[in-house]
Amino acid sequence: MDTQPAANPTEGSDLGAEIDRLAVMLRSFSPAGSEIESLDRITAFEELKGALAAAQAREAVNFASKRMSRDLRNRVPVRKRGLRVGDEIGFAKKVSPASGRTFLRTAKALTTALPDTFSALSRGVISEDKARVVVDETEGLPDRDRTRVDTRISESLPSAGMRSLRSEARALAIELSGNDADERVKKATAGRRVT
Repeated sequence: MDTQPAANPTEGSDLGAEIDRLAVMLRSFSPAGSEIESLDRITAFEELKGALAAAQAREAVNFASKRMSRDLRNRVPVRKRGLRVGDEIGFAKKVSPASGRTFLRTAKALTTALPDTFSALSRGVISEDKARVVVDETEGLPDRDRTRVDTRISESLPSAGMRSLRSEARALAIELSGNDADERVKKATAGRRVT
């Protein structure tokens, strides 16, 4: 599949209309004439799914940001700003509100703390499932540590199986969270005084 981006696809056209045209084409295409062509199409579809998943994640984060800005302008109390954003995303995705909230958390992690994983997903190098594994296994880490795991695991992403990717991400997350715990203990100990 050609992964070179075309000129800005929204220039002179409506992105929604372009997506509709692609959907119509995909619903009506004839199956490939050869086994090799079938496998090439399967690869191309998988790469497209990754690009779509990354675009959807980026759009979800954009929507959440715009909603937060609107709530701020409208002086919505802090605790209520963006309160139902994930629910609305779930509605837009045609899934439950809880699934929408989970998707938004995953999207935020990918777009802010896991740039290598997000890039691999958007290029179709990895599946959405692999991206989710990295997000899940780094949950609870500060963003800087998530980014460190992301950098260290980036070369393994394309070739690792799901189980080995999960194990590697988990081990790196534990290593980094352990280092942080050691640093916190050292700082706390250094600040102690006996009087």
